Amino acid sequence: MSPASQPEEMVCWACGVRAVPFRGLEPIAFYRCGKCGLVFQPFRTSVETAQTHDEDYFATYAQGRPYVRDLRSRELESERRAEFVARFVPDGRLLEVGSAGGFFLAAAQKRGFETLGVEPEAAMARAASEAFGVHVLTTTIEHAVLPKRAFAGACAWHTLEHIVNPAASLARIRAALEPDGYFFAEVPNIDSVRARRERARWRLLDPEHHVAQYGPTSLGVLLERCGFSVLMLETIPWGRYKPLARAALSYAKHALIKHRSPFGSHPWRHELLRAVARVSR
Repeated sequence: MSPASQPEEMVCWACGVRAVPFRGLEPIAFYRCGKCGLVFQPFRTSVETAQTHDEDYFATYAQGRPYVRDLRSRELESERRAEFVARFVPDGRLLEVGSAGGFFLAAAQKRGFETLGVEPEAAMARAASEAFGVHVLTTTIEHAVLPKRAFAGACAWHTLEHIVNPAASLARIRAALEPDGYFFAEVPNIDSVRARRERARWRLLDPEHHVAQYGPTSLGVLLERCGFSVLMLETIPWGRYKPLARAALSYAKHALIKHRSPFGSHPWRHELLRAVARVSR
């Protein structure tokens, strides 16, 4: 759909109020919520987005580097995410939505967690099981059959931005969590300095695969609306997950573009947005 033919308003996926066409990313037909700031593509369907997440998607995952061959990056980011989760959930069962090649599941198992993954791309799910012996359901979160109140924590690392109208999926995740269970999410940050500067050229926009783009406000509103209490909402730099040499290059680019220190967390500045939430009582 071209921007010229877009309806005047749609309902925001995050907060349920009025969203209007967002001219700031033309020629891509996005809407932006005037209240929470969610940027999304309301005409995309779950079937359509599932079709774009095939073997070719993972073959050119990060600037042409195949997902499963960039092993050091996958292992490093998984180890650091598992370490982060363990600060809040020391043991128990973990669910990962969008588990891809199983690297995070494997890192979590090394820390003593019992894990279950949900991954719609069959080749990725099979590779995870063969490489790490992890249990992965080959389906989408919309169709996964999950036990009720069974998990101490659930993780969605760069998954929510791929999900159309995510409230129903978050309700399924919440139902699978224990009464005091934790939910961890990480997404690109549309409110980051780099996203605001590069607009339609921002590489994490990826409109073919990312149907929603969150900022701190929209992600927090969505989680609260879906029955979670947000405990932490912060942004972190890409370099946090990269090997030393690539991290140094990433931090140098950050400092050049933003004219600020690239280190540490920040409530809105960096490109990655991370949230920790807990099931509301």
